[in-house]
Amino acid sequence: MRNRILANGTMVVAIFSLVVSVSFADDVSVAVVEGNNIVITGDSGPDNIVVAQSSNGNIIVRGRAGTTVNGERRIVVGNFPINELNISTAGDDDRVVLSGISAQSVNVDLGGGTDRLLSSRTPCDIGEDLDVFGRAGREVIRITNWQIGRDLFIAGSSDVMNLRIDGVSVGGTLEVLGGSSREIIRVAATTVGGELDVETFSGNDSVAIDGVIAGLLDVSGSVGNDGIEVTNSTTIGELSITSAAGSDTVNLEEVSAGGALEVLMGTEDDELLVLDVSAVGEVELNGGPGSDQLDNLGITSGGELDIIGFENQ
Repeated sequence: MRNRILANGTMVVAIFSLVVSVSFADDVSVAVVEGNNIVITGDSGPDNIVVAQSSNGNIIVRGRAGTTVNGERRIVVGNFPINELNISTAGDDDRVVLSGISAQSVNVDLGGGTDRLLSSRTPCDIGEDLDVFGRAGREVIRITNWQIGRDLFIAGSSDVMNLRIDGVSVGGTLEVLGGSSREIIRVAATTVGGELDVETFSGNDSVAIDGVIAGLLDVSGSVGNDGIEVTNSTTIGELSITSAAGSDTVNLEEVSAGGALEVLMGTEDDELLVLDVSAVGEVELNGGPGSDQLDNLGITSGGELDIIGFENQ
């Protein structure tokens, strides 16, 4: 995972020496920084904002539900090509909606509290990277129909993360790191030029990958009773699924791997279903420790086919 610069309070202070024009806010502050960078900083209260770019290029930040922006209900930031858009909320329950933004990169730090990062009906076009960081508290993240030229990275929080990525095009890698609680992750109708990597940690997690085309696919569970589904999806290269401690369920239905396919179940009593699954390379289905069950309704391999560790086989 590459290094990233968070748009948190410390960094905002560090770059304010480059500020071209600064506005100070009662709730949310917006600053335009040298190099066509926009910094949006929330306070410790419940911030609710919409960040939009209109069809004529105007960049507008609007407060909702009592939130003000630089002391106003809304401001027009300007009309220029955005290099970086950095949004940092703080404590409390925050809501950020992004609409029609065209920028080279976007960084969102959701802070503490129960937070929402949402897409409007007008999708965003990110030339390079989108990075989203959860913190303490529940997170709801919806990214719909966006174009992302390079990488999409999402890190969960210490509480439940509910993430849905739908109809998105990612030119590079798509990486999702769960937090220390339960994750509900769905990636649907999405293309990924590089690797789609989903890793969950403690908690009873749910991961659903549906209608995805990716260079590589790697899904890793951890402690907890996890459910992992991959359906109607294709990889150009390898496909790997690993569950861990807990009684896990893995379903693969109508899946095609352009390389090897590997499923490694965890340490307790697990269930694996495969239906209409194929791989150009070798296939390994490994039940691991515990009393594991395999429901094999059709799998083909262009190389060796190894099925081990399932008590009903």
